[in-house]
Amino acid sequence: MNTVSKMVIEGKKIKDGMDLGVEGYNNIKLDGKVIYGSAWLKVTKENMSDYNF
Repeated sequence: MNTVSKMVIEGKKIKDGMDLGVEGYNNIKLDGKVIYGSAWLKVTKENMSDYNF
């Protein structure tokens, strides 16, 4: 969100296929105001308490 906010403040347009320079968001897809990336989480029994499921 910080990367996108900075880009908007700088007057840059957010477009399909952009690389936001953040792992998992190197080829984004837009659906209205929603940005989709591929930032996978690896959840295991050891770290599952770190996430609010």
